[in-house]
Amino acid sequence: MKKIFAFTNLAAFLAILLAVGATDAEAQRRRPVLKKRTVVRKVVTRPATPMYTVAAGQVIRAKMNQSLSSKTAVEGSSFTARVTEPIYSSNGVIVIPEGSTLTGRVD
Repeated sequence: MKKIFAFTNLAAFLAILLAVGATDAEAQRRRPVLKKRTVVRKVVTRPATPMYTVAAGQVIRAKMNQSLSSKTAVEGSSFTARVTEPIYSSNGVIVIPEGSTLTGRVD
């Protein structure tokens, strides 16, 4: 009877040892959970270039570079003129400087 009791104790001990070893092996198969890093990106912003406009109906003083006649001009022909006075925006910035070239088309 002592041998049977010793054998059952040995069998129980081996079963416990096997169970403990199996759980360690299971733990090694699991992949660790990786935390995602937050990515910080530097955004380079350029200062916005101010846009200025000329108001509708603004008078632009210019001098024609060539003569234009109703006898010789046909629809679609182009002409140029040179600005004689600078054009300013509402806050005092020169929008069209003196000497700029204007291009037009006969309609």
